[in-house]
Amino acid sequence: MELLNNCRSSNLDSGLKALDDLGYLIEKNTIVNADDNYNLIFYRKELTNHLLDEETKRCIEYFLFFMLLNYPDRASRTAWCLIKCCNKEFQEALCQAIELYFDKDDITVCYLVRAITNISEFEELTQRTLLLFQKIKINGLPHSSNEISNLLQLYKVHHNFTD
Repeated sequence: MELLNNCRSSNLDSGLKALDDLGYLIEKNTIVNADDNYNLIFYRKELTNHLLDEETKRCIEYFLFFMLLNYPDRASRTAWCLIKCCNKEFQEALCQAIELYFDKDDITVCYLVRAITNISEFEELTQRTLLLFQKIKINGLPHSSNEISNLLQLYKVHHNFTD
């Protein structure tokens, strides 16, 4: 798929635009009742009506983890794409990605946390995930620490979570 190659472009702006399109393509093919105005936001208009089969979606999801590991200059955009994947199997991999960017990229960590909370109800969060959230709250960069503090407060109120 040419779009995946474009995500890895040596031109950062081109790579980021391709990741935007990839994120919108995932969203359009994953989220029920997704908005029909994608023709207004795709850089590549030909993607507006492109459908992804399950195998292609799975390949794209793995590709996004490849991008996280190999293209740190695009990490936040890649993490934004992962929010849209909704694959419950990725909680552990998302935790590993958070650990990689924990003290390097505040926005990426926030997006990765959102990816976890989008795929998992509180009861589905692993002990490792909850401990990582607590670590972010205490030692994380400002934005992610604040976001986790708010999230843990919600867990306290609605799920009797204690940290």
